[in-house]
Amino acid sequence: MDSTEESASSKHVDYPGPDPNIKYPLNVVYCGECGLPTDLCEYSPNPDACKDWLNKNHPDLFNKLNELQVNEAGGEEADGEKKSNHQKRGGKGIAKSKKEKQPSRILITKEKRKGNKYVTIITGLESNGIELEVAKKFFAQRFSCGCSKGDKDDLTIQGDIIDNLVAVIPEKFPQITTDMIEIKEK
Repeated sequence: MDSTEESASSKHVDYPGPDPNIKYPLNVVYCGECGLPTDLCEYSPNPDACKDWLNKNHPDLFNKLNELQVNEAGGEEADGEKKSNHQKRGGKGIAKSKKEKQPSRILITKEKRKGNKYVTIITGLESNGIELEVAKKFFAQRFSCGCSKGDKDDLTIQGDIIDNLVAVIPEKFPQITTDMIEIKEK
């Protein structure tokens, strides 16, 4: 092989190595609210809660980050207005914080299948803070029948068990009262 071919195919990259001014290993502080490193909390769903947590648990780091943000935020547009923090193009946007769901009514309906078979459909469990997987497993074991999740906020239970459900749901899930249950037969 020629020496010119050898130099063209293998390039030497000069890497300076670790920065001598930084003490390794790095200790990264993670936020107790969002789980991100504290310098990325501004991108969390609830940055105000992250700031409160950081101020309470790491005041020195909070002051340091605030000084950096004040220096960076000094850049205003020429006409005196602040720059928009909205995402301009592509990628994932900032996740929105979840709104608290207000309790709603639970609708229990009975539908006829072919022959003398019925299914019971429960709607509104998830909007009352009940996980559908937990409820599905409980109803399947309690009534010894098949139970499946529907499209949205509903469970389909095989069999006509409306009378039993009115007593069992408030017993198992205390956040639901019998006044919240509505029965409808089709």
